[in-house]
Amino acid sequence: MSRRTDLLRVMRGEAAQGVPVVPLLGAFSAKLVGHPVGRCLADPGLQAEAQVAAVEALAPDAIFPFMDLSAEAEALGAQVRRPGEGAPEISRPVESDALLGALGQRDTSAGRLPVFTETVRLLSARVGRECAVGAYVSGPWTLVATALGLGPAARLLRRDRETAARLIEAAARFGAALAADSSSAGADLVMVLEPCVAGGIMSPTDFTVLVRPALDEMLSQSRRCGPLPVLHICGDAKGVLSLLGPLAEYGLSVDAPVELPYAAQHLHEGAALWGNVNPVEVLMRGTPEDVTVHCRRCMGAMAKRGGFVLASGCEVPPHAPLGNVRAMVEAAR
Repeated sequence: MSRRTDLLRVMRGEAAQGVPVVPLLGAFSAKLVGHPVGRCLADPGLQAEAQVAAVEALAPDAIFPFMDLSAEAEALGAQVRRPGEGAPEISRPVESDALLGALGQRDTSAGRLPVFTETVRLLSARVGRECAVGAYVSGPWTLVATALGLGPAARLLRRDRETAARLIEAAARFGAALAADSSSAGADLVMVLEPCVAGGIMSPTDFTVLVRPALDEMLSQSRRCGPLPVLHICGDAKGVLSLLGPLAEYGLSVDAPVELPYAAQHLHEGAALWGNVNPVEVLMRGTPEDVTVHCRRCMGAMAKRGGFVLASGCEVPPHAPLGNVRAMVEAAR
């Protein structure tokens, strides 16, 4: 059984031979091939080269493109700056009316979005038989908050809920269109990134009434078009987990602040749980021995439940030692 098959079995709620392992690799991989991160984020060939090198060096069970939340915002009208050859940063957010218009056009070929779709296509062709290939898509509230700026988005939510609701619904439709593009490119998985609902940023009522229905529709459409969906909420998501409702049937990826047994009790019985190896304290600052102990603790906590994917709580930092990431993979093996 291939590593890809084992992971997809877990995602479908089926028994697997072992514990799949997925360090979320992006900018970390650039150093394996000596390319600047900024160039990889603009060139699908370089980005795919870096991720193929990561697959060859580490043998993860899934590989994604680089994580870059600015790409969708830029395609929808936000301005970005590129500090040297580093990752792009948003320098001027877009206004809400302009964002609503851009989302309505649903142009998934704008800006750098095709870079990531083409990276998925290249990865599927080059390593798709041995490991699963995933794609990232911003969740609806995170896309709105990134494009408008978190402060303006929060103020809009308080002062004009009707406009906020329209933006969230339009962002979910835009994200579903991106997921469909990734499906056509060969993606096995779509990880929907929704960090901006964590840490008390959004009220329980706003999440339940405005964001959850849009997220549910977005994840449902992703599953219908092919890729298996995983909802990723990094940071402290404990306040959100009790509000998941219908989202509990999808895969869920959680970060280090969320204890795995706590997350599992809020999920559907057959839903896969990903997490929650601390990317900074363990993978970047720890030793290989620390990583091994931590990973065994995670797997032990989920041994009775099953349906577990050992994953980093968020993207592995660029300066994490290669030996630490290798120790994570070897712990699962």
